[in-house]
Amino acid sequence: QVSGTPYASGNIPVGSSPVQISFPYVTQWIQITHHYNADLRVGFSSNGVQGTNYFLLPGVNPVNGVSQTAILPIKCSSIYLMRDGSTNITASIVAGLTSIPTSELVGTGPSGNNWSGSTGVG
Repeated sequence: QVSGTPYASGNIPVGSSPVQISFPYVTQWIQITHHYNADLRVGFSSNGVQGTNYFLLPGVNPVNGVSQTAILPIKCSSIYLMRDGSTNITASIVAGLTSIPTSELVGTGPSGNNWSGSTGVG
């Protein structure tokens, strides 16, 4: 196995509508960070973050002023972010990418790539 190719994106504005972050290659792992005292929804489809198929990245830790996920060993072509409440958030993402183009994921879920429509994804 080899390490993933680095991917980073910062200052991603997140509001009341889902924001899709598409990767050029399938991810090997992902980590999401923000610096706000507000919760951030993270999911794998637009329907997921608007419904119940997401997880919350809570507001900042008062000790270090940051909120971030662990390194998530997840294979996907995109993720979706949406605020959980009334506070807009700016998020950052770092990921390790494989050499598999995301176009090779077409048809992996009921409604196309990235497993949209799959159980637990939304």
